[in-house]
Amino acid sequence: MNGGLLMAQVLKEDVRENIRIASIQEFKENGYEKASMRAIATNAGISVGNLYRYFSDKHSLFDNIVSTIYENINSNVHFEYKMLFLDVNLLEHMDLINRFISTRKGHRDELYILLEKSKGSKYEDIKPIMISKMEAAFMDTVIAEVNKDQEIVKGTLFAKAFSTSIVEGLTKIIVEAEEEEVFVQNVIQYIEFTFKSTIRTLIAIRDGKMNFRRISDEEKELYNNINCGHNR
Repeated sequence: MNGGLLMAQVLKEDVRENIRIASIQEFKENGYEKASMRAIATNAGISVGNLYRYFSDKHSLFDNIVSTIYENINSNVHFEYKMLFLDVNLLEHMDLINRFISTRKGHRDELYILLEKSKGSKYEDIKPIMISKMEAAFMDTVIAEVNKDQEIVKGTLFAKAFSTSIVEGLTKIIVEAEEEEVFVQNVIQYIEFTFKSTIRTLIAIRDGKMNFRRISDEEKELYNNINCGHNR
């Protein structure tokens, strides 16, 4: 009796794992919006009706694939962005890098699905959230410090563009680097050569060690005249 029950449980977990493998492949190829529960069932070797015994709908199946990774990336990320901005020496503060490394290790496909194939699901906001939090951290730390004595960086659009480029660049590396060593190396290089170099440049400008080009009064007048002409 107990042996039969144990066998049933083993078979159930085996089916669940087959569903997971099939769903990852389907979401990778077609994304959340176009993914087919029928295709997942077929590739898992079960009927559609049996698939719905395990997962009530496509959303619950997608949730099973990406929810843990979503939480790993999203939790405390604002604090870690702030710490990363505050520490110009990247190698002395690796918490955020280690979060990406540990999240990706063994879950590359799931991370790819979350970042690139989640449109239409409740997780499609992951990159906008990352960008927004990075922008806020950038404004709270680097820009606030650089602009303390004079307004070197005007407005918030630069911070938004900078944060967007960082998140999209990291996504590119996360998705395309196949080997862990290549992934880690490129993440560190990308952040050191773009992320950190920008901070070092802004600090050098603030300290008067580097000049930067400002818009001249003549250029301002020219731009204003062009805008006035367009508005007529």
